[in-house]
Amino acid sequence: MSIYFQYGSHQHEAGECSFVESKEIVYSDDKKPLYTQCRWDVMGTIIKSTSAKITAAIAALRSAYSRNGQNMGWYFVGGTKTAHIVQNADTISGIRVVRPPQFPESRGVEYAGWRNYTLSLEWEEEPADRDLVSMTEKISYQGNGGKDWGLLTPITGMPISADKTLRSPVVVHQAGRAIGCNGYYPPAASPLWSSQPPLHGPSMVVEYADQPGPARLRETTWSYTFFFAARPGVRRP
Repeated sequence: MSIYFQYGSHQHEAGECSFVESKEIVYSDDKKPLYTQCRWDVMGTIIKSTSAKITAAIAALRSAYSRNGQNMGWYFVGGTKTAHIVQNADTISGIRVVRPPQFPESRGVEYAGWRNYTLSLEWEEEPADRDLVSMTEKISYQGNGGKDWGLLTPITGMPISADKTLRSPVVVHQAGRAIGCNGYYPPAASPLWSSQPPLHGPSMVVEYADQPGPARLRETTWSYTFFFAARPGVRRP
């Protein structure tokens, strides 16, 4: 049974063209699927009885593929859908004409009764689930609770060390970053210590950002500061 291709409102003749489909899943550094890169390379032959009709068909072809974001697919004669249908709304950033109609051959009497052409279309598909792509966290400890000292600079002579306090606070800093795909904002990690003190509420920072690109990556970052009178037990991410 013969099939035909349609892009937007432009319907190719039945049997006029064929295509090669390629799909590649793009993964994150943590081997999480981000999106699927898709492409159709279409090859066809315009067959008309006169050169004038071929010229008109080429003009219609160029006009049809001068627009991005059109629905497209392969249909059986009669209008029944095949398994190869792509709706623009189901893609991440729309269907794009990446290679407009080109005419690779001009040998012999080709333009007298037929004209070969190629074109290419690309789009991206989202993974099935909104998922966490990556997460990193760092915990740093500053100070050991001992005395704090500094250098005094006299008018003459060498700088002199002098104690400021016999005890000093220990500062712990917790910071991290999580990235989700398909528009998913991962939640920020909870503070290691929740009571105040040691958690310094005014120093708590949680930020959200989106990253451009077909994966629709969404980023959550967090930063918490804690103050202790003595060095706490070590906690690691």
